[in-house]
Amino acid sequence: MALLTVAETLRRRGSDAYGEGAPRYGWWRGADGAVAGALLWTPPHAVLVGAVPAEAVGPLAEACVALGRPAVSA
Repeated sequence: MALLTVAETLRRRGSDAYGEGAPRYGWWRGADGAVAGALLWTPPHAVLVGAVPAEAVGPLAEACVALGRPAVSA
């Protein structure tokens, strides 16, 4: 599923639409401070990642490890 579709479903049906775990939202800001990528995790499902620049991949992987190593779907 696309990240925006899942976000819209959460908005319409509530934060437990995909399970009991609280959804987590994240974003990447480039050097200019503008948001350049986004992610959404609805446990127990994989993290959904939108388009992100190459320099965001390492920090994204580190964040996934910090969250308990969830799978990632791009």
